[in-house]
Amino acid sequence: MSKKSAATIIILTLCLCASICILGYKNLSLKIETKGGLETSSLSYLLADNNGESEYSYSVELTNTNGKDIFIKTIEPSINESIKNKILSKETTVIVNKNIKPNGKIQVNGKIIIDTSEIFAQDIQNLITDIKISTEETVKLK
Repeated sequence: MSKKSAATIIILTLCLCASICILGYKNLSLKIETKGGLETSSLSYLLADNNGESEYSYSVELTNTNGKDIFIKTIEPSINESIKNKILSKETTVIVNKNIKPNGKIQVNGKIIIDTSEIFAQDIQNLITDIKISTEETVKLK
């Protein structure tokens, strides 16, 4: 067998394994505005399984609808109580430390490791119920 044929077989095998391992991808269009002028316009997630442990990778887009800069310190997803005991990640808070200019956007990514040995994919669809956003504001004393 030539090296080219072996490489092709390996690549095809890896692609097949990757497609089998991925359980789900979902992109939710949202339009939620906070009191502070932040808007969440989308939440998407990808779920990949590895022997009963799944990685729930998510992405949140934040838009600044306020007339001034907003400094995002952290975001933390609130986990659905019905499967909270299946979370294997020790920390779910994502440190952002980014400034969003007026009408600017940032995308924040995070991941949560879940024990999926005794739960179904549909149970995981509503894993994140809310997102806590920690901001910082500097007040000028002029």
